[in-house]
Amino acid sequence: MGNVICWHNSEEALVGISCLISSCATARRYKKTPDALFFMMAQGFFVLAAGSILHLLGHFLGEIQGLLFGSLIGYSIGFSSMLAAPFAEQNKSLGRYLPVFSFVFISGLFLSSAFLVDFFRTRFSLWMPVAFLSSLLAFIYLSEYVKNKKKHTGAVTVGFFLVSISSVFLFFPADVRSFSWTAGHMLRPIGFSILMLGFTMRQE
Repeated sequence: MGNVICWHNSEEALVGISCLISSCATARRYKKTPDALFFMMAQGFFVLAAGSILHLLGHFLGEIQGLLFGSLIGYSIGFSSMLAAPFAEQNKSLGRYLPVFSFVFISGLFLSSAFLVDFFRTRFSLWMPVAFLSSLLAFIYLSEYVKNKKKHTGAVTVGFFLVSISSVFLFFPADVRSFSWTAGHMLRPIGFSILMLGFTMRQE
C-alpha cells in the first residue's frame, strides 16, 4: 500500500506542476495580448494546480477529508473557468477572480466540521462533473482543430480527452489498485502533461 500511495502522490504532484506551467504559459499570453479568454484559462489552470496541492496536503497531513474533498471541487471549478473563458469580458473588477474566490470559499466550508463529509464514500460522485466538463473542453478544441489543423490545438484536444477518460474511470467506486483506479490515475498525469505541452507549444 505504501508504494501505491507514493505513486499516487507523485502523480498528483506531476498534475499540479503541469497545471502550474500551463497557467504561467497562458498568463504570459494574457500579458502580451490582454484578452479575457487567456486570463480565465490561466486562472482555471491555477485553480487546478491549487486543487492538486490541497490533495497532496490532505494525504500528507493524515487523510484530512475536507482537503481531499476540496481538491475535487477545485477540479470542477478550474474546468468551469476554462469553459467560461470564451464568454468572459475584459474588465478590472474583482468579479473576474470569481473562480479563485469560489474555490477558497467552498474548500473552507468543507474544512469546517459542519460541512465535513466522508471523502472516501462520496469522491466518486465528483469525478463525473470533472469528466463532463473536461469532455466539453475536448470537443470545443476538437472543433477548432478540425478547422485549423494546428499542432498545439491537437495536443490540447488529446489532453482534455485523456483527462475526461481518466475521470470516467475514477467515477466507478473501486478499491485502490483496482483496474479502474489504476487506469484513471495513470491517464491523468499523461493527459495533463499533454495539455501542458499544448499550451506551452509555439503558437502556429
